[in-house]
Amino acid sequence: MESTSHKPNRGEEWTEIVEEEHRNRSRSETQHRNRSRDRRRRALGGGEEEEEEKRRVKEKGEAKCHKNTLVFQNNLFQSHAVLKVHCKSRDDDLGDHFVNFQGPGYDFRFGDNIFLTTKWHCSLAKGTNPQYSREFQAYEGAPIFRRCSAVYAWEARDDGIYLSKNREPLQLMYSWDKI
Repeated sequence: MESTSHKPNRGEEWTEIVEEEHRNRSRSETQHRNRSRDRRRRALGGGEEEEEEKRRVKEKGEAKCHKNTLVFQNNLFQSHAVLKVHCKSRDDDLGDHFVNFQGPGYDFRFGDNIFLTTKWHCSLAKGTNPQYSREFQAYEGAPIFRRCSAVYAWEARDDGIYLSKNREPLQLMYSWDKI
């Protein structure tokens, strides 16, 4: 019996060459990534592998977005009045909360809506039978991008309502309205 060998034509030869180059390139890129990762690990030393993992996750865009926080503090020094706090968003109404003078503050956490801008509207009132109050927008999310881990600390004082964003110094934002 005669054996016939198949001679590849030019198109088949080209396809085999391209496939072989692709396999070699993929192997080379994988080896390069692994060498780079190993160099970073050696440079970091033993106890920092967790940080390296966080960096890799962040590079992939999979970093966890921690919730934002609104905080309300009562520093009504002259009157020592109770501070009434009422906040609501498009989806939630948190009801009335009362904060004693220099007592524990009232805070809540929330995530930004990816598609719609998150807004929290709040009203603060001095005392249970208030003579002074103020309604305002306590938080507005960033358009397009979602904000993560933001802390908006509101402080009620006798002369007005102050805000500290992300632990920056307090700034007077609103004066009280007479009811």
